[in-house]
Amino acid sequence: MGDTDPMNNMRFYTKSDQRNGVELSDDQTSMFLPRRFSEQRVRVYCKKIDEDSLSKACRRMDAWWETKKQAEVRRLLNLLNIA
Repeated sequence: MGDTDPMNNMRFYTKSDQRNGVELSDDQTSMFLPRRFSEQRVRVYCKKIDEDSLSKACRRMDAWWETKKQAEVRRLLNLLNIA
């Protein structure tokens, strides 16, 4: 995605007019939206593919992901001076 803003392709609908979507201008979108968007992918490779090893890998991946999400929430709260 890089420099393209997904909000440019979004349409918003109202209860009174559910058939016709409208685009929002930059000043109508939230100031909390990042100006740059990116995507990251994580791959996990396992040498052992028995059920126990794969289960452990999944649990560790889930724990890593939860830690990463919590760190991002803390970062956003600090930016907003909430925490």
